[in-house]
Amino acid sequence: MTSHTPAGPPDTTAAPAPGTPSPAMGALLIGSPRSGTTLLRRLIDAHPRVFCPPELNLVSSTARMLRDQHLAQGLPVGLLSSFRCAGYPEHLVLDRLRGVVAEVYSDLARSAGKSVWVDKDVFSGLFVPELELLFAGTARYVWLVRHPLDVVVSMAELFARQGAYPHEFHGYLTRHPVVVEACAHAWVDINRAMAALAARAGDRVLRITYEDLVTGPDPILAEVSRFLGVPEAPDLATAALANRENFGKGDWKTWSKDSIDTAALGRWHTLQPDTLARLVAITGDTMRELGYEVPGLPHHPDGTADLRSADRDRQTLQRVLMGG
Repeated sequence: MTSHTPAGPPDTTAAPAPGTPSPAMGALLIGSPRSGTTLLRRLIDAHPRVFCPPELNLVSSTARMLRDQHLAQGLPVGLLSSFRCAGYPEHLVLDRLRGVVAEVYSDLARSAGKSVWVDKDVFSGLFVPELELLFAGTARYVWLVRHPLDVVVSMAELFARQGAYPHEFHGYLTRHPVVVEACAHAWVDINRAMAALAARAGDRVLRITYEDLVTGPDPILAEVSRFLGVPEAPDLATAALANRENFGKGDWKTWSKDSIDTAALGRWHTLQPDTLARLVAITGDTMRELGYEVPGLPHHPDGTADLRSADRDRQTLQRVLMGG
């Protein structure tokens, strides 16, 4: 029987061809779903130097490959663990993957006549540790935060319209079968992961809020431009919302928008007190740490109140969906 041994890593000592530039590293736009990342993506992409396309899922798909699954016996199964078994060093795998991502985005940005790229992916926030592993401390992050209770209302509305839940949320729904509570836990996990990253990464993370973005977009966009190292550009909001062709998978609400408004602020006030109490119990600590005022807690719900509250929230959501 012929035995097979790992071939080991390839020879990586050869220098790149003369004149071959290294792919430029870009930035990642991170926020929980329904935090306004689509709006910010459109605004950023309107900058003449910045390429921020509709979701390509390139970064989140690459990060997903870096997360091991575990068999019942605890054996890790995944990209990095498999290459380790083959004797291929982890840092070389990560170098190759990082290079592919940067090269693809750099090519796309260059084709669009732009010099800086920003990735926006609605699910990237669920893979923050893998993103840092992938980019080895080189990526910059634009972290967009929105009031968690408004996020929950918007997320539940989206799921109801779609009639389905994305794969990335199945785990949350398994652990937290009440949809609004699953959404709240996702918001907490994403923003706590980003807060931890910001504490480590310092000036590689720019945190902005949805509320500041919609009430005063110009200074926020100027701050983002400085963070990305490009000159400030005037009238980005006007240019972005005039573009009716550059839509992505998360842009369904923007189709009817020709200006930035504050209509989506404070929608959580439609929640019933008992539902609000449960959501604040989940999000309150993180909400406070991120500078949001925590609503006062109503009385602790009993089982009957839970049922009445859930029914009222379903009716409220139905009226929203029907345009009432």
